[in-house]
Amino acid sequence: MFFDRLAFRVAGTTDFAKLFTWIPQMLLQFIFFWPKQKTYLKTVLFAIAMVFLIFINVGLAVEFSSTFDDLVRFVMHVTYITVTVQGTAKTLVIYINNGELEVILDDIMTKFWPYDLLETKLKKELKSFYYVIVIIMISLVTFGVLYSSMIMITPWASRKFPFDVSYPNIDYNASPYYELIYLVQIFTIQYFLFCLVLGCDYSFLAICSCVIAQYKLLQNALMAFHTPLMEEVNRKLRRIGNDGLEGKMYPIHKEYFIRCVNHHHLLLGITKKMNSMFSSIEMVQLSCSMTGVCIGLFSLTALEDPPVSSLVIILSFTAIYFNELFVYCAIGNELHYQASFLPEFVFKSNWNELADKELTRDFMFMLQRSQDIPQLSAYNLYDINMESYIKVFKLSFSFYTFLTTMKEK
Repeated sequence: MFFDRLAFRVAGTTDFAKLFTWIPQMLLQFIFFWPKQKTYLKTVLFAIAMVFLIFINVGLAVEFSSTFDDLVRFVMHVTYITVTVQGTAKTLVIYINNGELEVILDDIMTKFWPYDLLETKLKKELKSFYYVIVIIMISLVTFGVLYSSMIMITPWASRKFPFDVSYPNIDYNASPYYELIYLVQIFTIQYFLFCLVLGCDYSFLAICSCVIAQYKLLQNALMAFHTPLMEEVNRKLRRIGNDGLEGKMYPIHKEYFIRCVNHHHLLLGITKKMNSMFSSIEMVQLSCSMTGVCIGLFSLTALEDPPVSSLVIILSFTAIYFNELFVYCAIGNELHYQASFLPEFVFKSNWNELADKELTRDFMFMLQRSQDIPQLSAYNLYDINMESYIKVFKLSFSFYTFLTTMKEK
């Protein structure tokens, strides 16, 4: 399969428990923002991105101040502003946290367990999970390419800008100002708002997917404890190494248990780092998605004869926000769901048959620790799960009702 060969080449691995990162890697490598790329261009392009985004935001702010008497223009500008705010936030987070992301990616490639660690039905299950995530990523990239192309070409035909901006003391409809501003917006949309925003979203999705796969492997590894399969699994883990047990001699049960505990701590640590890095993005995503959905509903029902082009843009933005928030909440929900099974697997891992009382006590401590279930959240205000997804839409409907009432008055 073409995409498999491409994934193996980009990611440098054939392990389906780690391959999730290849699409965000391609997107961020294209704009020199991939954490493993050590180049001065990253800083230069970050500075350019900030200058262009500030330039566009200033133009949007000036134009926005003149839209209060025109509902269609007001709604369009709210839509534009949510896009640039989201793009600015994700650009800052990816650049500032490049070092942390590199550490996480190194851990994934060097410390995460392979998908074929246990020759059970789990191997096929993890491969299927990988394909589901990749299909989601490719589908959204395809939609993004089509949409970004549409908003670039359509305004050019009518000599307008993709983002409706205004600058004082500049005749921005005359040459060469129009062409320069148009090029700045197109470059920003394609290079930063498309590649960087999707690269950020997919990095979050990919890392969470890798952690989910590892929780499934850890659960099944615990079920192999004190069974004939344990020795084979432990032998594979020894070959992987890089877990702090090199050169140390333990009884096989103790060694296997330590590997499981260390792996659990690794997953908890990565989830904690993810919360630290992505909390601001998650909060921005929740806010922008709520605004986007509200504006989309309002456009459908409240605007009288809006231009078709404006309606298409608004509804497309609404669909993008709907999908983006779904990706964040669905993967956050699945991570919490898989982690919540760990205490059950620890309890069922045959530890009560052990003669070693000290190891039995250690298992009881692990059982207690495993009940500390990781939860992705936006600054501990909103958990990133499907419950929050529903809450956002309820709140969107509330604001939609408020806007409709205000319009009628």
